[in-house]
Amino acid sequence: MSKQNKRLDCCLDLMRRMPPQNVEKNLSDLIQLAPEDLMEDLLATVDQPLKVSICPETQRQYLLCDYNRDGDSYRSPWSNKYDPPLADGAIPSGRLRKLEVDANNAFNQYRELYYEGGISSVYLWDIDGGFAGVVLIKKSGEGSKKNPGMLGFVARFLKLMRKNQVPQSSAVFN
Repeated sequence: MSKQNKRLDCCLDLMRRMPPQNVEKNLSDLIQLAPEDLMEDLLATVDQPLKVSICPETQRQYLLCDYNRDGDSYRSPWSNKYDPPLADGAIPSGRLRKLEVDANNAFNQYRELYYEGGISSVYLWDIDGGFAGVVLIKKSGEGSKKNPGMLGFVARFLKLMRKNQVPQSSAVFN
């Protein structure tokens, strides 16, 4: 095992022993202490709580993650616009955007029925030979002062398509 991997393993072991409700502060503190070359690996490896924003155009809540971020802006799945505005931000192609809208509506209903509240967001993006996506669900509950009730769900997926195959929302999400 390389020295870099050993240091990363030690940092991750330390994070596992820290209180989960303080993960953001603990990770920030650890990044300050750890060598600079570990920062990207730590940020990519340690799961952080999903954050919520409100779409300025639709006033609907959506979840923030690396998959809908471009620079310091985040794309709303409801309006397909970045906040703060970003002129050249990545957006899904026309067909994929339609599928993304359908997926958001479907998972919004699923979340309401299964979790009885919370927030869900689905993000899709084009890749060579198909598309990829992520489904995010966050449910906040009562909990206690020491352990606030919070549930987060993240599922990533990849769909490779044969040439000339048309994605259909009913085939993927029903």
